[in-house]
This record gives sequence, structure tokens and C-alpha cells, in this order.
Amino acid sequence: MIVSKEFQTPIEPIKRYCDILKESFAGKLNAKQREAIDEIYYNTARLEQLTHDIVDVQKLNSNRMEFKKEEFQVDEFMQSMIDTCSAMMSDKNIEFVNTTSIKSRITSDKSRLKQVFYNLVQNAIDFVPQQGGKIEIGASEEGDSVLFYARDNGIGISEKRKESIFKKFYQVDLSFKRKYGGTGFGLVICKGIVENLGGKIWFQSKEGGGTTFHFTIPK
Repeated sequence: MIVSKEFQTPIEPIKRYCDILKESFAGKLNAKQREAIDEIYYNTARLEQLTHDIVDVQKLNSNRMEFKKEEFQVDEFMQSMIDTCSAMMSDKNIEFVNTTSIKSRITSDKSRLKQVFYNLVQNAIDFVPQQGGKIEIGASEEGDSVLFYARDNGIGISEKRKESIFKKFYQVDLSFKRKYGGTGFGLVICKGIVENLGGKIWFQSKEGGGTTFHFTIPK
């Protein structure tokens, strides 16, 4: 499957024109018109994320994803994830905390690890309650590796679906009236990145009792 440049190119102008419409006609649009523009913007953003995810899955499948390792401090990296991901839930009543206290240094691909955490946090946001939701991230020492985790108090994963969690397009069935986002590729990409960096990824979950994703990365 090839995602062509022609397919990706129109996405940004659509988003930009949505912003222009909202700014140019501020105060003149009725609620239904504003909702329609927001829906166009939202679905265009989803399409944009889908194209990026498809490209990344293609790269992982063909061993063409690039990895650039650098040394960095774990606690500083985790705090940067709080700063980055907090913006994703600015309009939601979700508690977001970092429990990391270790001062270890690690040599790995910082950018790709950010991508892993971004996907895990986005996945958690999709399934925690809009009111009273909690997402916790952290890191600890585990021998020659660092053990990272992302935990949420969301709807959890049923036993029959656990085997499919890292497969393409997998997503838990909707349990609430609100519509969950996601492209179905996020966890596939997380698994591919972690394994390419020499680590492993797994999860613990109970239906109705939240989910914790763990992954290790060699120092």
C-alpha cells in the first residue's frame, strides 16, 4: 500500500480553510454551521494522522524506519512528555501525572520513544472517562533496561480481545455513547518501535478496571 504525496497534500489546506471560515465569519455562523466546520476539521485531522500512521507501518514492515540514538536523562524525558501530552487533554477533565524519580541516563531514539508515549497516551485519552479520568506515566530501573509504563482508569480490555490488541486496525468496541477516535495503527507502531529499539512491550488490563502498558528499553 502506497500513500502518495497527492493524497497527503490537500489535507493541510482543508484545515487551514476551516480556520479561515471560523475567523472570517466569527459571530455570523449559527451553531449548526460551526458544528459542521468543526466536524470537517476533526475528520481531516484524523485523515492526516491516518496517512502518517500508514507510512510508519509501511516503514516498519519493510525495515525502512530510521532510528537515531542519543544519550538523554530519563526523568527529563518523562517530564517533557507531560508537557507535550498535556495539550492533548486541555479541554478534558483528565488528571495526568508522572511518577518518575530515577535519574538514569539512556541511549536510545528519543524522538521514537516520544512517538510511543504519544500513542499510548492518546489511546488512554480515548478510553478514560471524560470526567474523573486519570492517566499516569512513569519509569523505573530494571537491570540493564529502563521499564516505562502508561496506566489509565479507562474501560479496560476484555479477555477475548487481548490477543488482538497489537494487530492492525484493532480497537475496542464502543461501550459508551461518545465516539472514540484512533486510527487502529497506534499500538502496532508502538510495538514495532519498541522491538526495533531492543525492548519488549506488553499490557495488563481488566474489563472495567483500566489498562497499563509496560515497555522496556535497553540503556
